[in-house]
Amino acid sequence: MIEPGLKKFETRDTRRETRKNSDEPRVTSHESLSLLRLCQLVSPALPVGAFHFSQGLEYAVHAEWVRNETEAMDWILGIATHAIGTLDLPILLRMYAAWQSNAIDSVARWSDELVASRETAELRAEERHMGKALAKVLVELEIEAASAWITADHTTYAAMFALASTSWSIDRSDSAQAYLWAWSENQRCSPL
Repeated sequence: MIEPGLKKFETRDTRRETRKNSDEPRVTSHESLSLLRLCQLVSPALPVGAFHFSQGLEYAVHAEWVRNETEAMDWILGIATHAIGTLDLPILLRMYAAWQSNAIDSVARWSDELVASRETAELRAEERHMGKALAKVLVELEIEAASAWITADHTTYAAMFALASTSWSIDRSDSAQAYLWAWSENQRCSPL
């Protein structure tokens, strides 16, 4: 017997079997590949170094601004609310649209904006490092458009994430949710 509430976590394969006898569209192999690529893109094992960066939390601990789990949670939620949710995510979605339209100048402008919004040299270096690392990974995964971004000063993680998402036909909403999940997953690796 299935416990109440577990049905909402059924897998795509289960839903596909259910659809065999209904008029609902089936999950295509292209959609399955997009889902696998999305999982690859947000994997903590992706070699972009995200787990090395604390978004200022490490310094906050050193300066004793953050001294316990509650203060760490407040710090992380503050960044999520006032930076990731109001800056990174809207810019990611604009870059996603720009990549879809092949508006490379627009992607570069938004990426420049994101780098410029980082308050310290360390945060700007973090953004560029992760962006360039993801660009290298994407080239290895045969997304050639990423090659020009490996050495560009304005390369950001969000720009390369949006490029991968559009290249792999990952839905805009799924891409945004995955970006947020990847960010939050890397926060649990931050030092305290």
